[in-house]
Amino acid sequence: MGKPSAVVVSIPGVCGGHAILKGHRIEVSNILKDLHCNLWTPEDWIAEFGADGWLTPAEILEALTYCRNKQCLGDGLTCCHCALNPEEGSDPDDKPVDGWRLAGETLERLRNR
Repeated sequence: MGKPSAVVVSIPGVCGGHAILKGHRIEVSNILKDLHCNLWTPEDWIAEFGADGWLTPAEILEALTYCRNKQCLGDGLTCCHCALNPEEGSDPDDKPVDGWRLAGETLERLRNR
């Protein structure tokens, strides 16, 4: 298991106990989907949601790296709609996504820009 994340946490009762950015009610899965589906950079995400001053691109990249490395498995954290979440997939109309794969693809795209 890697070192604990400085930015990814889970708090019971906050966002369903899913992985969030520390100090914020922002689920890691939502940032991942926004960046991946919209081909955004962390700076684009920050600008879109007016997060300048309270969230940095480095924190977003750390959350993506956390996800890509499947560190959640060792930490016992889950994300909404992620195939690594054992509770996902119970609804046949809501297919879970490979969040760790999307995070890897997004990080690779950002590295090659």
